[in-house]
Amino acid sequence: MALAKGHLAGFSLNTHFQWTQKNLPALAGSRLVGLSGGKDSSALAIYLRDKVPEMEYFFTDTGAELPETLAYIDMLEDYFGKPIKRLNADHDFDYYQIRAMPPTTHCGVMIGL
Repeated sequence: MALAKGHLAGFSLNTHFQWTQKNLPALAGSRLVGLSGGKDSSALAIYLRDKVPEMEYFFTDTGAELPETLAYIDMLEDYFGKPIKRLNADHDFDYYQIRAMPPTTHCGVMIGL
């Protein structure tokens, strides 16, 4: 099943759950959930945990995460009873943000770039 980019953007969590329930058979080969440490990705992962026992999880660490977010990911890992793969870039968020933001933008001017 091909999904349009941003196919559920702007919809409520309940709508995400309903879509997932309706489309779960078509997603049978999919077993990967990305966790951001936020409520929506966490709720979806918890919801799918017992429905797709072979589910795998990943978390992308930007290097700018709060210690509480990292502790929460550890707590979810314990709850799921399986590892959450941590993906880390070669550099942290600030490194890429400074290089990607043109110095003429409003934010660039405000922070002295």
